[in-house]
Amino acid sequence: MPNLSLKWVVLAVNVLCVMTLAFNTTAMMNAIPSIQSELMMSPSLSRWVVNSYILCGAAFILLGGCLGDFFGPFRVLFFALLIFGLTSLSMAVCSSSLVMVGLRSLQGTAAAVISAVALSSISSVFPLAQRAFAITIWGGMVGLGFGLGPLLGGALTTLVGWRYLFVVIASVMWIGILGNGIFWRVYPHISQKGSLDFKGAFFLMGWMGALVFLIMEGQHIGWTSPLMLGTAIVCIAMLILCVRHMCIEPFPLISLSLFKQPQLIGSVALFFITLFSLIAFLFFYNRFLQWPALHHASAFQAGLWILPMNLAMCITALFASKIARRVGNGAALMLGMFLLTIGFGWFACFPHHQIDWMQKSFLIVMGGGFGLAFPLAPYVGLQALPQSEQGKGSGIINTANYLGGCLAISLGSVIYLQASCSYLEGCDAQTRDVLLMGSEKEIFNLALDPTFKASLEQAGCHSFSILMAVLAAMCCIGVVMCKCFVKSKIDCASKIE
Repeated sequence: MPNLSLKWVVLAVNVLCVMTLAFNTTAMMNAIPSIQSELMMSPSLSRWVVNSYILCGAAFILLGGCLGDFFGPFRVLFFALLIFGLTSLSMAVCSSSLVMVGLRSLQGTAAAVISAVALSSISSVFPLAQRAFAITIWGGMVGLGFGLGPLLGGALTTLVGWRYLFVVIASVMWIGILGNGIFWRVYPHISQKGSLDFKGAFFLMGWMGALVFLIMEGQHIGWTSPLMLGTAIVCIAMLILCVRHMCIEPFPLISLSLFKQPQLIGSVALFFITLFSLIAFLFFYNRFLQWPALHHASAFQAGLWILPMNLAMCITALFASKIARRVGNGAALMLGMFLLTIGFGWFACFPHHQIDWMQKSFLIVMGGGFGLAFPLAPYVGLQALPQSEQGKGSGIINTANYLGGCLAISLGSVIYLQASCSYLEGCDAQTRDVLLMGSEKEIFNLALDPTFKASLEQAGCHSFSILMAVLAAMCCIGVVMCKCFVKSKIDCASKIE
Protein backbone atom coordinates (compact mmCIF):
# COMPACT_ATOMS: atom_id res chain seq x y z
CA MET A 1 0.00 0.00 0.00
CA PRO A 2 1.59 3.33 -1.04
CA ASN A 3 2.12 6.06 1.51
CA LEU A 4 -1.23 7.66 2.25
CA SER A 5 0.26 11.15 1.93
CA LEU A 6 1.03 10.43 -1.73
CA LYS A 7 -2.66 9.83 -2.36
CA TRP A 8 -3.43 13.36 -1.19
CA VAL A 9 -0.82 14.73 -3.58
CA VAL A 10 -2.46 12.82 -6.42
CA LEU A 11 -5.84 14.14 -5.28
CA ALA A 12 -4.53 17.72 -5.35
CA VAL A 13 -3.09 17.28 -8.86
CA ASN A 14 -6.22 15.65 -10.30
CA VAL A 15 -8.58 18.10 -8.61
CA LEU A 16 -6.54 21.00 -10.02
CA CYS A 17 -6.85 19.53 -13.52
CA VAL A 18 -10.60 18.82 -13.30
CA MET A 19 -11.20 22.23 -11.74
CA THR A 20 -9.43 23.73 -14.75
CA LEU A 21 -11.75 21.79 -17.08
CA ALA A 22 -14.75 23.33 -15.32
CA PHE A 23 -13.09 26.76 -15.47
CA ASN A 24 -12.45 26.26 -19.20
CA THR A 25 -16.15 25.53 -19.80
CA THR A 26 -17.54 28.74 -18.29
CA ALA A 27 -14.58 31.02 -19.07
CA MET A 28 -15.18 30.43 -22.79
CA MET A 29 -18.57 32.13 -22.43
CA ASN A 30 -16.75 35.43 -21.85
CA ALA A 31 -14.04 34.82 -24.44
CA ILE A 32 -16.32 33.93 -27.37
CA PRO A 33 -17.06 37.54 -28.46
CA SER A 34 -13.33 38.35 -28.60
CA ILE A 35 -12.51 35.11 -30.46
CA GLN A 36 -15.37 35.75 -32.89
CA SER A 37 -14.13 39.26 -33.61
CA GLU A 38 -10.43 38.40 -34.05
CA LEU A 39 -10.94 35.26 -36.16
CA MET A 40 -13.87 36.82 -38.09
CA MET A 41 -16.23 33.97 -37.27
CA SER A 42 -19.84 33.88 -38.35
CA PRO A 43 -22.44 33.67 -35.51
CA SER A 44 -23.25 30.04 -36.37
CA LEU A 45 -19.56 29.04 -36.38
CA SER A 46 -18.93 30.82 -33.07
CA ARG A 47 -21.71 28.72 -31.49
CA TRP A 48 -19.80 25.63 -32.51
CA VAL A 49 -16.74 26.76 -30.57
CA VAL A 50 -18.87 25.98 -27.51
CA ASN A 51 -21.10 23.25 -28.96
CA SER A 52 -18.32 21.08 -30.44
CA TYR A 53 -16.67 20.87 -27.02
CA ILE A 54 -19.88 19.71 -25.34
CA LEU A 55 -20.88 17.41 -28.22
CA CYS A 56 -17.59 15.48 -28.29
CA GLY A 57 -17.41 15.43 -24.50
CA ALA A 58 -20.89 13.95 -24.17
CA ALA A 59 -20.16 11.36 -26.86
CA PHE A 60 -16.86 10.11 -25.40
CA ILE A 61 -17.26 10.39 -21.64
CA LEU A 62 -18.64 6.87 -21.09
CA LEU A 63 -15.95 5.38 -23.31
CA GLY A 64 -13.37 7.30 -21.27
CA GLY A 65 -14.49 5.66 -18.05
CA CYS A 66 -14.35 2.21 -19.62
CA LEU A 67 -10.86 2.88 -21.01
CA GLY A 68 -9.76 3.64 -17.46
CA ASP A 69 -11.17 0.32 -16.24
CA PHE A 70 -9.62 -1.62 -19.11
CA PHE A 71 -6.13 -0.11 -19.49
CA GLY A 72 -5.70 1.34 -16.00
CA PRO A 73 -6.43 4.91 -14.85
CA PHE A 74 -2.84 6.19 -14.96
CA ARG A 75 -2.17 5.44 -18.65
CA VAL A 76 -5.50 6.81 -19.84
CA LEU A 77 -5.35 9.91 -17.65
CA PHE A 78 -1.75 10.66 -18.64
CA PHE A 79 -2.46 10.61 -22.39
CA ALA A 80 -5.75 12.54 -22.01
CA LEU A 81 -3.95 15.30 -20.07
CA LEU A 82 -1.25 15.35 -22.75
CA ILE A 83 -3.81 15.75 -25.56
CA PHE A 84 -5.70 18.46 -23.65
CA GLY A 85 -2.50 20.39 -22.95
CA LEU A 86 -1.32 20.22 -26.58
CA THR A 87 -4.71 21.30 -27.97
CA SER A 88 -4.85 24.22 -25.51
CA LEU A 89 -1.42 25.44 -26.64
CA SER A 90 -2.50 25.05 -30.27
CA MET A 91 -5.63 27.13 -29.62
CA ALA A 92 -3.49 29.88 -28.10
CA VAL A 93 -1.74 30.38 -31.45
CA CYS A 94 -4.65 29.43 -33.74
CA SER A 95 -5.51 31.85 -36.56
CA SER A 96 -8.24 29.88 -38.37
CA SER A 97 -11.87 29.66 -37.27
CA LEU A 98 -12.33 26.13 -38.66
CA VAL A 99 -9.14 24.91 -36.99
CA MET A 100 -10.37 26.44 -33.72
CA VAL A 101 -13.59 24.42 -33.91
CA GLY A 102 -11.61 21.25 -34.66
CA LEU A 103 -9.25 21.86 -31.73
CA ARG A 104 -12.20 22.48 -29.43
CA SER A 105 -13.68 19.13 -30.51
CA LEU A 106 -10.44 17.35 -29.66
CA GLN A 107 -10.21 19.28 -26.40
CA GLY A 108 -13.75 18.23 -25.47
CA THR A 109 -12.91 14.57 -26.15
CA ALA A 110 -9.84 14.74 -23.90
CA ALA A 111 -11.82 16.61 -21.22
CA ALA A 112 -14.46 13.87 -21.16
CA VAL A 113 -11.83 11.18 -20.58
CA ILE A 114 -10.10 13.24 -17.86
CA SER A 115 -13.38 13.87 -16.03
CA ALA A 116 -14.41 10.21 -16.01
CA VAL A 117 -11.01 8.72 -15.14
CA ALA A 118 -10.07 11.34 -12.52
CA LEU A 119 -13.24 10.73 -10.51
CA SER A 120 -12.92 6.95 -10.62
CA SER A 121 -9.20 7.23 -9.75
CA ILE A 122 -9.92 9.32 -6.66
CA SER A 123 -12.53 6.78 -5.58
CA SER A 124 -10.19 3.81 -6.13
CA VAL A 125 -6.91 5.10 -4.66
CA PHE A 126 -8.46 6.18 -1.34
CA PRO A 127 -9.53 3.71 1.33
CA LEU A 128 -13.11 3.89 2.55
CA ALA A 129 -12.19 5.99 5.58
CA GLN A 130 -10.94 8.91 3.43
CA ARG A 131 -12.97 8.40 0.24
CA ALA A 132 -15.96 10.55 1.16
CA PHE A 133 -13.82 13.55 2.07
CA ALA A 134 -11.70 13.14 -1.08
CA ILE A 135 -14.75 13.07 -3.38
CA THR A 136 -16.33 16.04 -1.63
CA ILE A 137 -13.13 18.02 -2.20
CA TRP A 138 -13.31 17.00 -5.86
CA GLY A 139 -16.93 18.17 -6.12
CA GLY A 140 -16.34 21.44 -4.31
CA MET A 141 -13.36 22.40 -6.43
CA VAL A 142 -15.12 21.51 -9.69
CA GLY A 143 -18.05 23.68 -8.66
CA LEU A 144 -15.64 26.48 -7.76
CA GLY A 145 -14.03 26.11 -11.20
CA PHE A 146 -17.42 26.59 -12.88
CA GLY A 147 -18.03 29.66 -10.74
CA LEU A 148 -14.60 31.27 -11.19
CA GLY A 149 -14.70 30.84 -14.97
CA PRO A 150 -16.69 34.02 -15.74
CA LEU A 151 -14.66 36.07 -13.22
CA LEU A 152 -11.10 35.03 -14.11
CA GLY A 153 -11.93 34.37 -17.77
CA GLY A 154 -13.38 37.87 -18.08
CA ALA A 155 -10.33 39.37 -16.36
CA LEU A 156 -7.82 37.51 -18.60
CA THR A 157 -9.75 38.28 -21.78
CA THR A 158 -10.10 41.97 -20.88
CA LEU A 159 -6.58 42.60 -19.57
CA VAL A 160 -4.25 40.46 -21.72
CA GLY A 161 -6.41 38.80 -24.39
CA TRP A 162 -8.20 35.50 -24.93
CA ARG A 163 -5.09 33.65 -26.15
CA TYR A 164 -3.53 33.85 -22.68
CA LEU A 165 -6.57 32.05 -21.32
CA PHE A 166 -5.50 28.90 -23.16
CA VAL A 167 -1.88 29.39 -22.12
CA VAL A 168 -2.95 29.33 -18.46
CA ILE A 169 -5.13 26.25 -19.02
CA ALA A 170 -2.31 24.42 -20.83
CA SER A 171 0.12 25.26 -18.01
CA VAL A 172 -2.15 23.59 -15.45
CA MET A 173 -2.45 20.50 -17.64
CA TRP A 174 1.36 20.19 -17.77
CA ILE A 175 1.40 20.36 -13.97
CA GLY A 176 -1.07 17.46 -14.00
CA ILE A 177 1.08 15.47 -16.40
CA LEU A 178 4.18 16.02 -14.26
CA GLY A 179 2.38 15.20 -11.00
CA ASN A 180 0.79 12.03 -12.31
CA GLY A 181 4.07 10.98 -13.90
CA ILE A 182 5.91 11.27 -10.58
CA PHE A 183 3.29 9.52 -8.46
CA TRP A 184 2.05 6.92 -10.96
CA ARG A 185 2.64 4.05 -8.50
CA VAL A 186 -0.25 5.30 -6.34
CA TYR A 187 -2.80 4.28 -8.99
CA PRO A 188 -4.29 0.78 -8.78
CA HIS A 189 -3.24 -1.76 -11.43
CA ILE A 190 -6.52 -2.82 -12.98
CA SER A 191 -6.79 -5.66 -15.47
CA GLN A 192 -10.36 -6.13 -16.61
CA LYS A 193 -11.44 -9.40 -18.21
CA GLY A 194 -12.92 -9.52 -21.66
CA SER A 195 -12.43 -7.09 -24.54
CA LEU A 196 -13.27 -3.45 -24.95
CA ASP A 197 -16.78 -3.06 -26.35
CA PHE A 198 -16.10 -0.89 -29.41
CA LYS A 199 -19.43 -1.78 -31.02
CA GLY A 200 -21.30 -0.66 -27.94
CA ALA A 201 -19.16 2.47 -27.82
CA PHE A 202 -20.12 3.25 -31.43
CA PHE A 203 -23.86 2.90 -30.72
CA LEU A 204 -23.61 4.88 -27.51
CA MET A 205 -21.55 7.69 -29.02
CA GLY A 206 -23.92 7.83 -31.98
CA TRP A 207 -26.91 8.19 -29.67
CA MET A 208 -25.24 10.77 -27.42
CA GLY A 209 -23.90 12.75 -30.35
CA ALA A 210 -27.25 12.84 -32.14
CA LEU A 211 -29.10 13.73 -28.93
CA VAL A 212 -26.77 16.59 -28.02
CA PHE A 213 -26.74 17.92 -31.62
CA LEU A 214 -30.54 17.81 -31.67
CA ILE A 215 -30.77 19.72 -28.39
CA MET A 216 -28.18 22.35 -29.24
CA GLU A 217 -29.09 23.12 -32.85
CA GLY A 218 -32.84 22.44 -32.98
CA GLN A 219 -33.91 25.97 -32.11
CA HIS A 220 -31.45 27.53 -34.60
CA ILE A 221 -31.95 25.21 -37.60
CA GLY A 222 -35.63 24.47 -36.95
CA TRP A 223 -37.15 21.48 -35.21
CA THR A 224 -39.12 20.40 -38.30
CA SER A 225 -36.26 20.84 -40.78
CA PRO A 226 -35.12 17.70 -42.69
CA LEU A 227 -31.75 17.77 -40.90
CA MET A 228 -33.34 17.79 -37.44
CA LEU A 229 -35.92 15.14 -38.32
CA GLY A 230 -33.17 12.93 -39.71
CA THR A 231 -31.08 13.49 -36.58
CA ALA A 232 -34.05 12.52 -34.41
CA ILE A 233 -34.47 9.26 -36.37
CA VAL A 234 -30.76 8.49 -35.98
CA CYS A 235 -30.95 9.26 -32.26
CA ILE A 236 -33.87 6.86 -31.70
CA ALA A 237 -32.31 4.13 -33.86
CA MET A 238 -28.95 4.37 -32.07
CA LEU A 239 -30.67 4.18 -28.67
CA ILE A 240 -32.57 1.02 -29.65
CA LEU A 241 -29.44 -0.60 -31.07
CA CYS A 242 -27.44 0.38 -27.99
CA VAL A 243 -29.92 -1.11 -25.51
CA ARG A 244 -30.24 -4.30 -27.58
CA HIS A 245 -26.46 -4.65 -27.77
CA MET A 246 -26.00 -4.12 -24.02
CA CYS A 247 -28.48 -6.91 -23.33
CA ILE A 248 -26.70 -9.55 -25.43
CA GLU A 249 -23.02 -8.54 -25.09
CA PRO A 250 -21.06 -10.61 -22.46
CA PHE A 251 -18.84 -7.63 -21.53
CA PRO A 252 -20.90 -4.55 -22.46
CA LEU A 253 -19.73 -0.96 -22.28
CA ILE A 254 -22.50 -0.35 -19.75
CA SER A 255 -23.89 -3.17 -17.68
CA LEU A 256 -27.61 -2.53 -17.37
CA SER A 257 -27.50 -4.38 -14.06
CA LEU A 258 -25.76 -1.29 -12.59
CA PHE A 259 -29.10 0.50 -12.68
CA LYS A 260 -30.53 -2.01 -10.24
CA GLN A 261 -28.83 0.13 -7.60
CA PRO A 262 -31.33 2.81 -6.52
CA GLN A 263 -28.53 5.02 -5.24
CA LEU A 264 -26.91 5.11 -8.69
CA ILE A 265 -30.21 6.16 -10.25
CA GLY A 266 -30.61 8.86 -7.60
CA SER A 267 -27.00 9.95 -8.02
CA VAL A 268 -27.34 10.38 -11.79
CA ALA A 269 -30.62 12.31 -11.52
CA LEU A 270 -29.40 14.56 -8.69
CA PHE A 271 -26.10 15.31 -10.41
CA PHE A 272 -28.02 16.21 -13.57
CA ILE A 273 -30.30 18.59 -11.65
CA THR A 274 -27.36 20.15 -9.81
CA LEU A 275 -25.31 20.76 -12.97
CA PHE A 276 -28.34 21.96 -14.92
CA SER A 277 -29.14 24.47 -12.19
CA LEU A 278 -25.55 25.64 -11.73
CA ILE A 279 -24.75 26.18 -15.42
CA ALA A 280 -28.15 27.76 -16.16
CA PHE A 281 -27.79 30.15 -13.25
CA LEU A 282 -24.19 31.12 -14.05
CA PHE A 283 -24.92 31.67 -17.74
CA PHE A 284 -28.21 33.54 -17.47
CA TYR A 285 -27.46 35.45 -14.28
CA ASN A 286 -24.34 36.77 -16.01
CA ARG A 287 -26.51 37.81 -18.95
CA PHE A 288 -29.01 39.38 -16.57
CA LEU A 289 -26.35 41.42 -14.78
CA GLN A 290 -24.94 42.59 -18.11
CA TRP A 291 -28.39 43.44 -19.49
CA PRO A 292 -28.01 47.05 -20.71
CA ALA A 293 -31.50 48.21 -19.73
CA LEU A 294 -30.98 46.99 -16.14
CA HIS A 295 -27.50 46.82 -14.58
CA HIS A 296 -25.12 47.02 -17.56
CA ALA A 297 -22.31 45.37 -15.57
CA SER A 298 -19.09 44.30 -17.26
CA ALA A 299 -18.16 40.62 -17.54
CA PHE A 300 -15.66 41.04 -14.73
CA GLN A 301 -18.15 42.88 -12.48
CA ALA A 302 -20.76 40.17 -13.07
CA GLY A 303 -18.26 37.47 -12.12
CA LEU A 304 -17.27 39.41 -9.02
CA TRP A 305 -20.88 39.71 -7.90
CA ILE A 306 -21.35 35.92 -8.02
CA LEU A 307 -18.16 35.37 -5.98
CA PRO A 308 -20.00 35.04 -2.59
CA MET A 309 -21.95 32.07 -3.96
CA ASN A 310 -18.77 30.46 -5.25
CA LEU A 311 -16.96 30.90 -1.92
CA ALA A 312 -19.94 29.56 0.02
CA MET A 313 -20.07 26.56 -2.32
CA CYS A 314 -16.37 25.81 -1.84
CA ILE A 315 -16.46 26.16 1.96
CA THR A 316 -19.62 24.07 2.33
CA ALA A 317 -18.18 21.33 0.11
CA LEU A 318 -15.23 20.94 2.48
CA PHE A 319 -17.65 20.08 5.30
CA ALA A 320 -20.11 18.06 3.20
CA SER A 321 -18.66 14.69 4.21
CA LYS A 322 -18.82 15.61 7.92
CA ILE A 323 -22.44 16.69 7.54
CA ALA A 324 -23.20 13.42 5.70
CA ARG A 325 -21.62 11.39 8.50
CA ARG A 326 -23.75 13.14 11.07
CA VAL A 327 -27.14 13.14 9.34
CA GLY A 328 -26.69 10.68 6.44
CA ASN A 329 -26.21 11.13 2.72
CA GLY A 330 -29.92 11.38 1.97
CA ALA A 331 -30.58 14.07 4.56
CA ALA A 332 -27.49 16.08 3.54
CA LEU A 333 -28.46 15.96 -0.14
CA MET A 334 -32.03 16.84 0.74
CA LEU A 335 -30.81 19.88 2.67
CA GLY A 336 -28.72 20.96 -0.32
CA MET A 337 -31.65 20.66 -2.72
CA PHE A 338 -33.92 22.47 -0.25
CA LEU A 339 -31.47 25.40 -0.02
CA LEU A 340 -31.36 25.60 -3.81
CA THR A 341 -35.16 25.56 -3.98
CA ILE A 342 -35.31 28.44 -1.49
CA GLY A 343 -32.68 30.45 -3.40
CA PHE A 344 -34.15 29.98 -6.86
CA GLY A 345 -37.64 30.56 -5.48
CA TRP A 346 -36.59 33.92 -4.06
CA PHE A 347 -35.06 35.02 -7.37
CA ALA A 348 -38.23 33.93 -9.17
CA CYS A 349 -40.61 35.80 -6.86
CA PHE A 350 -38.80 39.12 -6.54
CA PRO A 351 -37.90 41.01 -9.73
CA HIS A 352 -34.44 42.41 -9.09
CA HIS A 353 -34.21 45.91 -10.46
CA GLN A 354 -31.83 46.67 -7.60
CA ILE A 355 -28.79 44.61 -6.57
CA ASP A 356 -28.56 44.74 -2.76
CA TRP A 357 -27.46 42.76 0.30
CA MET A 358 -30.58 40.59 0.11
CA GLN A 359 -29.45 39.15 -3.21
CA LYS A 360 -26.03 38.43 -1.74
CA SER A 361 -27.65 36.62 1.18
CA PHE A 362 -29.59 34.30 -1.10
CA LEU A 363 -26.53 33.78 -3.30
CA ILE A 364 -24.76 32.50 -0.18
CA VAL A 365 -27.74 30.23 0.59
CA MET A 366 -27.55 28.81 -2.94
CA GLY A 367 -23.78 28.38 -2.58
CA GLY A 368 -24.44 26.25 0.50
CA GLY A 369 -26.91 24.14 -1.47
CA PHE A 370 -24.50 23.59 -4.35
CA GLY A 371 -21.70 22.84 -1.88
CA LEU A 372 -23.72 19.95 -0.46
CA ALA A 373 -25.30 18.60 -3.63
CA PHE A 374 -22.34 18.81 -6.00
CA PRO A 375 -19.87 16.55 -4.13
CA LEU A 376 -22.35 14.19 -2.44
CA ALA A 377 -24.39 13.34 -5.55
CA PRO A 378 -21.56 11.47 -7.34
CA TYR A 379 -20.27 10.01 -4.07
CA VAL A 380 -23.46 8.11 -3.25
CA GLY A 381 -23.54 6.64 -6.76
CA LEU A 382 -19.94 5.41 -6.74
CA GLN A 383 -20.31 3.96 -3.25
CA ALA A 384 -23.03 1.65 -4.54
CA LEU A 385 -20.65 0.05 -7.08
CA PRO A 386 -17.73 -2.39 -6.75
CA GLN A 387 -14.23 -1.07 -7.48
CA SER A 388 -14.07 -2.91 -10.82
CA GLU A 389 -17.07 -0.88 -12.04
CA GLN A 390 -15.90 2.51 -10.74
CA GLY A 391 -14.81 3.73 -14.18
CA LYS A 392 -18.13 2.83 -15.81
CA GLY A 393 -20.04 4.35 -12.91
CA SER A 394 -17.97 7.50 -13.12
CA GLY A 395 -18.66 7.70 -16.85
CA ILE A 396 -22.42 7.35 -16.31
CA ILE A 397 -22.43 10.01 -13.58
CA ASN A 398 -20.31 12.40 -15.62
CA THR A 399 -22.59 11.87 -18.61
CA ALA A 400 -25.32 13.39 -16.46
CA ASN A 401 -22.86 16.23 -15.88
CA TYR A 402 -22.44 16.92 -19.62
CA LEU A 403 -26.11 16.52 -20.46
CA GLY A 404 -27.04 18.82 -17.60
CA GLY A 405 -24.69 21.53 -18.86
CA CYS A 406 -25.84 21.10 -22.45
CA LEU A 407 -29.55 21.18 -21.63
CA ALA A 408 -29.07 24.10 -19.24
CA ILE A 409 -28.03 26.42 -22.04
CA SER A 410 -30.22 24.92 -24.78
CA LEU A 411 -33.52 24.56 -22.91
CA GLY A 412 -32.73 27.63 -20.82
CA SER A 413 -32.37 29.60 -24.06
CA VAL A 414 -35.77 28.41 -25.28
CA ILE A 415 -37.43 29.45 -22.00
CA TYR A 416 -35.53 32.75 -21.94
CA LEU A 417 -36.46 33.57 -25.54
CA GLN A 418 -40.14 32.74 -25.20
CA ALA A 419 -40.48 34.85 -22.06
CA SER A 420 -38.46 37.72 -23.56
CA CYS A 421 -40.17 37.79 -26.93
CA SER A 422 -43.58 38.16 -25.30
CA TYR A 423 -42.39 41.67 -24.35
CA LEU A 424 -40.62 42.34 -27.67
CA GLU A 425 -43.27 42.38 -30.38
CA GLY A 426 -41.91 42.01 -33.85
CA CYS A 427 -38.67 40.45 -32.59
CA ASP A 428 -36.94 38.78 -35.55
CA ALA A 429 -34.42 35.92 -35.58
CA GLN A 430 -31.42 38.27 -35.66
CA THR A 431 -32.64 40.13 -32.57
CA ARG A 432 -33.20 36.84 -30.73
CA ASP A 433 -29.60 35.81 -31.46
CA VAL A 434 -28.34 39.14 -30.12
CA LEU A 435 -30.40 38.77 -26.93
CA LEU A 436 -28.97 35.31 -26.22
CA MET A 437 -25.45 35.19 -27.64
CA GLY A 438 -24.67 38.78 -28.54
CA SER A 439 -21.75 40.73 -27.13
CA GLU A 440 -22.19 43.46 -24.55
CA LYS A 441 -21.80 46.11 -27.28
CA GLU A 442 -24.46 44.51 -29.52
CA ILE A 443 -27.01 44.31 -26.70
CA PHE A 444 -26.16 47.88 -25.64
CA ASN A 445 -26.79 49.12 -29.19
CA LEU A 446 -30.12 47.29 -29.18
CA ALA A 447 -31.01 49.04 -25.92
CA LEU A 448 -30.41 52.43 -27.55
CA ASP A 449 -33.21 51.74 -30.01
CA PRO A 450 -36.32 53.56 -28.69
CA THR A 451 -38.43 50.70 -30.03
CA PHE A 452 -36.81 48.20 -27.66
CA LYS A 453 -35.47 50.25 -24.78
CA ALA A 454 -38.71 50.39 -22.78
CA SER A 455 -39.39 46.71 -23.29
CA LEU A 456 -35.90 45.37 -22.59
CA GLU A 457 -36.13 46.04 -18.86
CA GLN A 458 -39.41 44.14 -18.53
CA ALA A 459 -38.19 41.36 -20.81
CA GLY A 460 -34.98 40.90 -18.84
CA CYS A 461 -36.69 40.64 -15.45
CA HIS A 462 -39.61 38.52 -16.60
CA SER A 463 -37.58 35.96 -18.56
CA PHE A 464 -35.04 35.58 -15.75
CA SER A 465 -37.80 35.12 -13.16
CA ILE A 466 -39.50 32.44 -15.26
CA LEU A 467 -36.23 30.57 -15.66
CA MET A 468 -35.56 30.74 -11.91
CA ALA A 469 -39.03 29.32 -11.25
CA VAL A 470 -38.22 26.35 -13.50
CA LEU A 471 -34.95 25.76 -11.62
CA ALA A 472 -36.77 25.98 -8.27
CA ALA A 473 -39.26 23.35 -9.44
CA MET A 474 -36.45 21.03 -10.58
CA CYS A 475 -34.66 21.34 -7.22
CA CYS A 476 -37.96 20.65 -5.45
CA ILE A 477 -38.18 17.41 -7.45
CA GLY A 478 -34.60 16.75 -6.31
CA VAL A 479 -35.74 16.96 -2.68
CA VAL A 480 -38.31 14.22 -3.34
CA MET A 481 -35.74 12.08 -5.16
CA CYS A 482 -33.36 12.28 -2.19
CA LYS A 483 -36.08 10.76 -0.04
CA CYS A 484 -36.91 8.01 -2.54
CA PHE A 485 -33.52 6.90 -3.88
CA VAL A 486 -30.79 7.79 -1.38
CA LYS A 487 -30.38 6.09 1.97
CA SER A 488 -30.23 8.51 4.86
CA LYS A 489 -28.90 7.01 8.07
CA ILE A 490 -27.58 3.50 7.47
CA ASP A 491 -25.48 4.08 4.38
CA CYS A 492 -21.95 4.49 3.13
CA ALA A 493 -21.43 7.76 4.97
CA SER A 494 -21.88 6.01 8.29
CA LYS A 495 -19.20 3.45 7.41
CA ILE A 496 -16.30 5.87 7.06
CA GLU A 497 -15.74 6.36 10.76
